[in-house]
Amino acid sequence: MPITSNDQLHLLYDILTNHKIDCCGSMSECQQIQRIVQSLVNDQSLSYDMKNTLKDIYNYSKVPENNQHLEHHIVQHNGHLDNWISSIDSFTNQQF
Repeated sequence: MPITSNDQLHLLYDILTNHKIDCCGSMSECQQIQRIVQSLVNDQSLSYDMKNTLKDIYNYSKVPENNQHLEHHIVQHNGHLDNWISSIDSFTNQQF
């Protein structure tokens, strides 16, 4: 069974929430964020605002592959993480 856009948004929400709570993450999570966002930006059911949020999340996930300070990067984006998590939560709650 294919993963739906809503499933992808929930997965993205979970990863970003973990980054926010734990103040750490992995390069593989950042790569997964990139794949999810790339898939979602083509979804016609997503609003213009949500697509802009996804682009910001994608840019956040594009940390240098050899970044030794991913935790610092996550902490620097703490406020953005709050906004993105809230946006995803609001959008997914509107779907039901």
